[in-house]
Amino acid sequence: MKNNKKIFTIIYFILFIIFMFIFSINFAQSIGDIYWNYSFSHAIRIGEIPYKDFNLISTPLFSFLMSIGLFIYDSSSTMILESTIISILIILVLYKLFNNKIKYVFPIFIIFFLIKIFIPTYNLLLLFLILLLILFEKEKKSDLSIGILLGLIILSKHTIGFIITTISLLLVIKNKQRLEKRFLGILIPCIIFLIYLLITKSLYSFIDLCVLGLFGFAGNNNYIIKGYLIIILILFIINIILLIKYRKKKPIELIYSLGCISFIIPIIDMYHSLLCIFLYIICILLFILDNNKIKINNKYKKSISLFFTLLNIIMLILCYSLLTTKPNTRLNLPHFKYTYMDQKQIKIIRDVYNKYNEYNKNDKVMMIGKLSSLMDIASDNKITYFNVMLYGNWGYDIDKKVMDKFNNIHNTYIFVEEKQERVYGNQDYFYIYDYIESNYNKIDSIYNYNIYYKE
Repeated sequence: MKNNKKIFTIIYFILFIIFMFIFSINFAQSIGDIYWNYSFSHAIRIGEIPYKDFNLISTPLFSFLMSIGLFIYDSSSTMILESTIISILIILVLYKLFNNKIKYVFPIFIIFFLIKIFIPTYNLLLLFLILLLILFEKEKKSDLSIGILLGLIILSKHTIGFIITTISLLLVIKNKQRLEKRFLGILIPCIIFLIYLLITKSLYSFIDLCVLGLFGFAGNNNYIIKGYLIIILILFIINIILLIKYRKKKPIELIYSLGCISFIIPIIDMYHSLLCIFLYIICILLFILDNNKIKINNKYKKSISLFFTLLNIIMLILCYSLLTTKPNTRLNLPHFKYTYMDQKQIKIIRDVYNKYNEYNKNDKVMMIGKLSSLMDIASDNKITYFNVMLYGNWGYDIDKKVMDKFNNIHNTYIFVEEKQERVYGNQDYFYIYDYIESNYNKIDSIYNYNIYYKE
């Protein structure tokens, strides 16, 4: 009987893993963070230097990891395959954390996967490393290995990494020997990163962009979805109550989950909120199930087990039923030919390239807007600061820096996204859009873009 259960579990996992990749290729792609992150890894592959030639927004571990696969086959689908592997690792860590109770948690993973929080961005790697950290703590791994893991978390996203690291160091602050080992472990990856910054002469740029730039970013981004904030606060309060009640046991998952709220600082949008909610739910359930806080009568245990087994099967069937949905038209562009987008976006790209990129060899083409990264990568242009026009993307004194770089651009057709396509108040820096529109004559327009020429 046990062997049958094991075989069933293995088959279930294999089927879901196959689904994960197919679903990600066909449905989980969209303009925005996915292609920005791909463009960063692509830029590394072609020899550009992070922070010096373009801004990664955060620390670079994810982009460097993803660039490895691009040396074999440089395509956005390669990065999606790599991110699917990270998602599989998340499942394996959850399996290890929850042991034989994973069937109670797996539907939660599926739900969050279907609503697309497991997309190829540095947050996905961060999610995996935080769950792995909790596993390391519960299995009492060496403080040196925990320290190295903390260093990798910092190199994945330094803002959240410093908060998680502070929590971890406070856990062993009374034990000098353990504290020193953790601190040494943290230094190993961080010093390697520092040496890289010094060799590439990009240390100042990193400090300016990823440290000083945070103040400008936070000061100009107050995007809040109140519904998600309420859910997060409720989960945070539940976490605090459980932590206070069982403080003598020092529940690791509840202690680390306090740092999860940093996912929504300073932007409380759907994506970051769902990442935060997922971690809270996992940590709270892990504590409850791991410590048998819910007493269940034996006569109900079989019924509950059967219910969750059936729920897992239903969720898997739901997953595969989604694959029968006809995807959007495939985008046939270099590096993006396995990417699916709607027909309108395809026509934009094709018209832009056919009309200006191919017939104006003496001039350059530049786009400012959501399709910018696709444009540059498909035409083998380098990635620049203008590809991701976020408020925190330029460091301290953003207005001056944007204009200094813009003034060095000459003999260029500039495609500027029309105003109705812009999402104001959500990270974006639109001063340069307005400046171009006010100071240059429009020579053409294609779909959602106006075209200007800068001599």
